[in-house]
Amino acid sequence: MKPSEIEAYAYEVIYPDCDGELFFTLYLAKERAAEVGGDIRMLHTSEQMQQYAKECVRASLKILDNAILPIFEDDERVVMQKIFGEDTKND
Repeated sequence: MKPSEIEAYAYEVIYPDCDGELFFTLYLAKERAAEVGGDIRMLHTSEQMQQYAKECVRASLKILDNAILPIFEDDERVVMQKIFGEDTKND
């Protein structure tokens, strides 16, 4: 999964005033953000970013498992628990 594949919960739009000196920030839904224009950034929840981080760690463990050394399910659980500090058995 790539960060761009995570659906944003809102969009931050930064745009200049008519003199180009002051910048305003709006938090809008996707449809409105495109209408306003300006520099658009996707905003994500902390839960979305936590899930993305977990998927990255799992993908890294699979690369290690396939290329260097065997990674067992218990090993994955221990690594995830040490990194994220919680039981990830049900993820």
